[in-house]
Amino acid sequence: MEATKERTNLALETARFNIKMACTLRDMSLSDVAEKSGLGRNAVSQFCSGRSALTYPNMLAVCETLRVPISIIHQEDSITRTNIANWDRLQRMSAKELERVLRIADAAD
Repeated sequence: MEATKERTNLALETARFNIKMACTLRDMSLSDVAEKSGLGRNAVSQFCSGRSALTYPNMLAVCETLRVPISIIHQEDSITRTNIANWDRLQRMSAKELERVLRIADAAD
């Protein structure tokens, strides 16, 4: 039980750090993200400082506003300038372009 609690705490701390990093990379303040996510002005700031929690729907809204996949928000070292740029490029690709890139990547393996 204690190990689970420690993993949860680590995941929350990582999410807090990653949200702040994504804000920096997107040139947005925590209050901008909160407002654009439909949350109270201080909601994201309070979460990032450890004073409150975010529900899953609110975390999803924050990730959508920051344009980062929620699946990586709890992973260490996942929010970097390169990863953000790559995610943006992938989002702009058509399904056909993405298939072509994946075929090339698979052939390189």
